[in-house]
Amino acid sequence: MILNLSTFAAAKPKLIDQYSFTWTEPTTQGQISITVKHLNGCTDNRPRDQTWQYTVHNINFKPPTTTGTSFGGVAWFGVQAAANLAVGEVHNVKGPGISSSVDGNWITFAHYVNGILPGQTGTFSFCTKPRAAVVVTTTEIAGIGPAGYVASSPTSHGESFYDTFNGNLAVPGEIYKASARNFHR
Repeated sequence: MILNLSTFAAAKPKLIDQYSFTWTEPTTQGQISITVKHLNGCTDNRPRDQTWQYTVHNINFKPPTTTGTSFGGVAWFGVQAAANLAVGEVHNVKGPGISSSVDGNWITFAHYVNGILPGQTGTFSFCTKPRAAVVVTTTEIAGIGPAGYVASSPTSHGESFYDTFNGNLAVPGEIYKASARNFHR
């Protein structure tokens, strides 16, 4: 018997947990709601890995200043893992922009075309080895600890405008051990 594995479709990832978070930008009071889905399985035929899906809805966030060349909404969206990610571990990165990158434990999505304007939604995702979800609940200290950020660039001064956010934002934590009971729910 010859088995053609290409005829088998990748299994659809199954929901482990879901988290919702609304962030208010302190300068403008603009808001973004984020729904995080933590799923078992990855659509690139790695059923033992996990998918982290972030649906970002721009309620009314705009940067404090814009120019004719700047974005009026979310041009970048990024999350930072709460534990060390192995080199090359992040895979199957998807989003509505034209660019994404992994720099250390930061996963950044760039939406250069128009940004996610007020009233619009973008969904970003990536896969990792099986990891526990860590919900960030503390205030961010610059450059330390798990966080996420949104950005719009450039401002009228030529630099990027960005803000970090915390609070009920789920990010990848420690890797599950093979014996963990909650490896697959």
